[in-house]
Amino acid sequence: MFVDFIETMTGDTYKEQLEKTKEVNTEEHNYFGLLAFGEIEKINSITKRLSLFK
Repeated sequence: MFVDFIETMTGDTYKEQLEKTKEVNTEEHNYFGLLAFGEIEKINSITKRLSLFK
């Protein structure tokens, strides 16, 4: 499981955030954060050398 937080999800109402997000291609998303849940061994295999808070 994972959750991401992108630039279009800031400010305005949630409806306006949804509309802004629909207008942006996935390749153009500016990610502010990503949170992953799961067993540490599985998470580490996905993130490789990315430092994570534990």
